[in-house]
Amino acid sequence: MRRLLIADDDAGAREMLGHVVQDIGLEVDPVASGEEAIARLEEGRKYDLVLTDLKMPGMSGLDLVREVKTRDPSMEVIVLTGYPSVDTAVEAVKSGAYDYIIKPFRVAEARLAIGRALEKRALGGEARFFKALFIATLLSLPFWGLVALIVWMLAR
Repeated sequence: MRRLLIADDDAGAREMLGHVVQDIGLEVDPVASGEEAIARLEEGRKYDLVLTDLKMPGMSGLDLVREVKTRDPSMEVIVLTGYPSVDTAVEAVKSGAYDYIIKPFRVAEARLAIGRALEKRALGGEARFFKALFIATLLSLPFWGLVALIVWMLAR
């Protein structure tokens, strides 16, 4: 089962988001702050996606995005905010956020963004697998087989 970490200081928002994603088969781990989210990551818990509120006491959602991406660049993060601005949207994306959703949001909009983020993460894992398989194949070829492959690729 895929796992989702929700960081939002609003208990009602955490609960509502939890219901939205449980309906699509995700295991939810809700926390009330960025610091709690980092503590969960430090415990070694693995997540497929992080949803974070932008403005929280202590660590902001943008700081959480940066920290998550530093720890695991392949983990997708979606930022939620009730205080939208172009500047914060740009900063969130530059920090590594996959998407920026404005509260209040429609359930269908949230599900679509979550689904796309999870699909991107899954495709990234497949790409890493095939890249490793390709490298292993190349390393197992004899020298002249490798030369022939390179010549064939350059001729295309």
